[in-house]
Amino acid sequence: MPDTHRTLPGLSYDAYVELREHDITNDKLDPNEWRLGQASSWAHWGPCGAAPRITAENRHLSSATSAAGLKATIADLTRIAHTDRAGFEASPYPLTPSVALLGLNFAGSSLDPTSADFAPFHHPGPTSTDHFLRASVELAAFDAGLPAEYPAPYITDVFKLAPTPYGPDLARAFDGRSHPAIENGLAVLSFELEVLTRANHGRPPLLIALGDHAHNWLSGTAKHPDAVRFRDLVEQTGSPLHKAVHYANVGRVSLRASQIEAVLRKAILTG
Repeated sequence: MPDTHRTLPGLSYDAYVELREHDITNDKLDPNEWRLGQASSWAHWGPCGAAPRITAENRHLSSATSAAGLKATIADLTRIAHTDRAGFEASPYPLTPSVALLGLNFAGSSLDPTSADFAPFHHPGPTSTDHFLRASVELAAFDAGLPAEYPAPYITDVFKLAPTPYGPDLARAFDGRSHPAIENGLAVLSFELEVLTRANHGRPPLLIALGDHAHNWLSGTAKHPDAVRFRDLVEQTGSPLHKAVHYANVGRVSLRASQIEAVLRKAILTG
């Protein structure tokens, strides 16, 4: 494995496959068959055309909304996905179970049952702001002293198979009542945290909620009676919960990066 595993704990191929292949099908939400690999990702992006990696020389540019030199479109980014052990272990882009970033749910109004593994955070749509997450994470890694081939944190959502464009839309769909997406979200998140903890040598991963809506559910402060169940799950797992600005907030790249950086530094020190 690459030397970067000395800075953050590495992920085994077996744990990678567990996360990729876990069945999250829920007939009450979607009639198609779904695997967790279609609803999660990793916070590292491969070659991105003309957009260079962050360096000491261009570091100051990343604070601007334009993130000059960093604003590649998602279509230009190569997702990190592996189909065999040899390719996984030879990859210059290692993965880590020590940190997990959590959004609220699938964005948009529909799901694509042909979604490729670990691809939902690489959406090529013209209105996508995902590249600001890429800029933030790479800036955070740079400021934390990680090399360009730093181990990539896991990315997932609180709710799987529940697409809505914005957080308030999902809240209206739940309307204070029980909902299949809530039970599905609890079950899948419980599985994810168990695998990440086991893969991290028994140490619970540090969690970063991306935006207020995800944080409110994970902290139990969302205005829904089932929110406390997510809080209880996080507390029972023992995962410290942090918050970062959502990547749709395009003008706060540096703030989001500093928030992610603080968690990466903590993971390095405790991992």
